[in-house]
Amino acid sequence: MSSFAIPLSGLQASSDALNVISNNLANLNTDGFKDQTLSFGDVFSQLQGISGNGDPIQIGGGVQVGSTVSNFSDGGVDSTGVAANMALQGNGSLW
Repeated sequence: MSSFAIPLSGLQASSDALNVISNNLANLNTDGFKDQTLSFGDVFSQLQGISGNGDPIQIGGGVQVGSTVSNFSDGGVDSTGVAANMALQGNGSLW
């Protein structure tokens, strides 16, 4: 593995996090927008062996984006004054 691969993986993950944050900020006042959060995970590149208690000994290979999760909780409902406008709450069922 290149000596630049591990630091570059951190820079790429940071760039992805900034993209998600900037998207959240850009759409902060957009009706119906659901913000997102990013989680990270370790990249293990080599298994060195087994420790005395049976746990694997691994060398890290950097970081990667684990998942991007959207927040689907209900937001506030504001009146628009237009009778044709509507809002959904909960799972949107008609019951």
